[in-house]
Amino acid sequence: DIQNNIAGLKAKLPFLVNLTPTERQKKGTLSRRKDEYATASYEIALQGATIIPPVLDMTAWNNDLVLLSQLTTIHRQLAQLQEGLADTILALRAETALQSNALFDILKALAKQNTLGADTMVEKLQKLKIKTRNKEK
Repeated sequence: DIQNNIAGLKAKLPFLVNLTPTERQKKGTLSRRKDEYATASYEIALQGATIIPPVLDMTAWNNDLVLLSQLTTIHRQLAQLQEGLADTILALRAETALQSNALFDILKALAKQNTLGADTMVEKLQKLKIKTRNKEK
């Protein structure tokens, strides 16, 4: 259901762009000051409409500012959601690692008692632990 909702959000935002790292660098950082500058510039352009040549599409500019404000709010909310997801995944990984380590310790104890099959299970888990440690380095 959540994945359907995400797909629905993507469908409602077909105009989203994906910049390359180079394009992102050329455009600069996301900054509230740039938003304030753009809004103030727009307001000044409206106030000075009688002296500024009509070369700017004020309707498009206003639409861009409205959309920027809406997307900034959505971005903030999604960033909070993303942080919660990342923290939850981290907590779940820590919990499952504790459970896995507890099982490993149980199996090692069983292998010491010569419990049938325990040594094979320990070997499998030991190989996975080594692979995991090597990937993390």
